[in-house]
Amino acid sequence: MISDNDLCQHQHSRADQILFLLLCGFVFFAPLPNLTTIKEGFFYLLLLTFTVVALFRFREFLPFRRIPLVTPLIMFSLWAVVGLFFTLDFANTWHDLRSHLLVYLFFYFMLVTLIDSKKRFELVSLLFLSSVFFLSLYVLYIHFYLHGVGFQDKIVTGIPEIPVNWLGYLLCPALAVGLWSFKKQSTIAEKMFLVSCLCVFVVLFYMTQSRASIAAFLLIVVVFAFQRDKRAALALVFVCMFVFSMNPVVKRLTKEKIFANIRGSQFLISYEIFKDHPIVGVGYGNQIYSSKIDLQSYRKKVSDNSKKAPTKRSSFNILSDPHGLFPSLLVRTGIVGVMLFVGIVIGFFRNCFRLASNKNEFFFRKWTTCMGVSFAGVLLIAFFEPTGNHVFQMAFFTVLGLGGNLVVLAGHQNDSDTVR
Repeated sequence: MISDNDLCQHQHSRADQILFLLLCGFVFFAPLPNLTTIKEGFFYLLLLTFTVVALFRFREFLPFRRIPLVTPLIMFSLWAVVGLFFTLDFANTWHDLRSHLLVYLFFYFMLVTLIDSKKRFELVSLLFLSSVFFLSLYVLYIHFYLHGVGFQDKIVTGIPEIPVNWLGYLLCPALAVGLWSFKKQSTIAEKMFLVSCLCVFVVLFYMTQSRASIAAFLLIVVVFAFQRDKRAALALVFVCMFVFSMNPVVKRLTKEKIFANIRGSQFLISYEIFKDHPIVGVGYGNQIYSSKIDLQSYRKKVSDNSKKAPTKRSSFNILSDPHGLFPSLLVRTGIVGVMLFVGIVIGFFRNCFRLASNKNEFFFRKWTTCMGVSFAGVLLIAFFEPTGNHVFQMAFFTVLGLGGNLVVLAGHQNDSDTVR
């Protein structure tokens, strides 16, 4: 006969498997465009199933303090909620809080808690890699076949959900996972798949003609090369620099182009808005910037201040988004929100450094380096591109969750070693 304890454990394992399968489905479909119904279906099924399971196993999910970065994440979220009482647009702030923050906070919690083994971690990482690979093939199909554009031309995504300057958010973690997934014991089929993915990612990085994306690409390649083979690292760096020196983006690296960049005036406008709303910001809603703020008056103020300065700008253009992670956070959440977000970033890198310095466990040393450089690449692009979108949120919280899961797995392994 089956004991009540065995039956309970069997039910728990089946529930965990269902939750994990739903999580895998969401991870795979989330980066893909034009599949909103499928993505929402997996997400709400995951949320509903988790709620039902948590009601019966409440004590297992009670110790939230064990989740990495839970304190800064909750504090940042609460501060964003406080902004509801001071926002210039309640409806947009509530919408973005729900769809851009709370949804991905739950996604982070699922990544940290449902991946309970190294095999599951690698499976989820490869699912994300595969999803970005299929997205990349679709983008190349649109660019070359539908639009008939050449290799030296800037990529045409043809996808309203994912403009070309947002592609790097997904390509950075996918490239890093592809590089760090290589193993000596991998089969020929596995190596061929990884090589195919990496080749497609390199082509897309090249064709984005985005300075931030290419800089993030070089960062990931350099870190990987120095970790694997320091002697070959220098040669690889020179090869990458030579190849990308032929990219049209090089023409935009001149002093004149850099100082004439529209982001400079945009940062100044964001700073003027921040001075009027320094503590709480204008609200977490991303559309408040363009719909509820008189950007023309701030543009005039920045232009007048510039005329008094020793260096003058010839023009001050206006974008519908601050085009930068920290200018956006300053405007939307104020200085307090920025400080709380910086706490999340510092905590993540501190955890990565602690695990990567563990010389006794190659798995954690390898994957924390991968997640750390992925996170750095995503942040590097975010310094210069819009961040109030699902593409950035997906990449940011995926890397954050996988990195946090490594901390949990390492803690479980240490506990089991102590028991032994």
